[in-house]
Amino acid sequence: MLAPRTQDLEFLATEVAVSENLMPDISLLNPAFDATRYPNSSEGTAPVDLVSEARAIQHLDTARGVFQWLGQQLGDTFPRS
Repeated sequence: MLAPRTQDLEFLATEVAVSENLMPDISLLNPAFDATRYPNSSEGTAPVDLVSEARAIQHLDTARGVFQWLGQQLGDTFPRS
């Protein structure tokens, strides 16, 4: 049986037992992920206009930390750039 599909980062993080010290980072990224993945077209605002440059930089730095943790967990199977 396959797990249900979801893009909820907090749910996915708990499913793979992300370390507790990483959960605040996941919680920071989750709303931004939702806003850009599921934009509300009825508002008429593009997702890019909902996030300031400073917030985008914070999200990028946070995501890099999450990817670093993933790389440590997956070792050689994790794609590197």
